[in-house]
Amino acid sequence: MKESNTAIQPYEVANEAKQFGWEISQDSIDKAVEVLSEMGMI
Repeated sequence: MKESNTAIQPYEVANEAKQFGWEISQDSIDKAVEVLSEMGMI
């Protein structure tokens, strides 16, 4: 993703994935949000 000093918002995860040409399920998005949250990135 892009480097930034601000956290990505949960709703932005799907949009960021689409910019990479990735098509992921809502379940995968939810899991990614959980992991990113645990890492303090959300």
